[in-house]
Amino acid sequence: MTRINIWRCVLLSMLAAAPIAAAADSDSLEEIVVTAQKREQKLQDVPISVSAVSGDALDSSGTHDFRDVLLSIPGLSYSGTEPGQSNYSIRGVSTGASSPTTGLYLDDVSVLTIATNFSGTQDLPLFDLERIEVLKGPQGTLYGGSAMGGAIKYVTRQPDLNSFEVRAAGGVATTDGGAISYNGESVLNAPLIDGKVAMRIGVMYRDDGGYIDYIPNAQGVWLNRSATVPPAPYTPQPFASDGVIDEKDANTTRNTAARLGLKVALEPKGRP
Repeated sequence: MTRINIWRCVLLSMLAAAPIAAAADSDSLEEIVVTAQKREQKLQDVPISVSAVSGDALDSSGTHDFRDVLLSIPGLSYSGTEPGQSNYSIRGVSTGASSPTTGLYLDDVSVLTIATNFSGTQDLPLFDLERIEVLKGPQGTLYGGSAMGGAIKYVTRQPDLNSFEVRAAGGVATTDGGAISYNGESVLNAPLIDGKVAMRIGVMYRDDGGYIDYIPNAQGVWLNRSATVPPAPYTPQPFASDGVIDEKDANTTRNTAARLGLKVALEPKGRP
């Protein structure tokens, strides 16, 4: 028994030392590059507070939507009741007016929804992303007036000029008392001319199963409370809802997304 324990300790020590040796042989650590200031910079060189989550981290963790990322980003909060009516605030800066205080951008293109009585934002799918950047503090100079509290930036993966790649992913989930949820996505990266022209195309579909049923003429309960003193005996009174909709799992949501990108590397003038 003692011999077995000794060999087990030796084996565990070798396995624990292997990653350390591999890390020691590496020349440098992987650097995070962001575009918070409209140009590529190392994260530690950006003179503002920025939190970044890489696309590989999103893929490996099975992140469903941006709300799954909230707990890993300090200073960012969320409120909302249904898709398309999300409201984000950074460092507590928020407003009830029609103009949001947190900008939402997809590759530097604003996707905010601004209306008279609504200040929510779109719920973008986490699909084929290079990273997510959260810029904290006023960003009016580079991102406009709707970024008074900060900005959330989705950066998509760009076509690769030199490598052929196929990505695919899928998932299935169940809801107690509700419908089955499932999702699938696929991305193709193909160089058309090596080192010069590449194309990237992808599609995604997600079905989030509902759990609310509409029952026509359902019998409810009217809370009949007495205002007399002493109060009269409590007698609930059932009543019909007068509903005519008959639908099971009515709050099911479906999202479809597609993306097509083309990248061309131009040679400078005068180069043979």
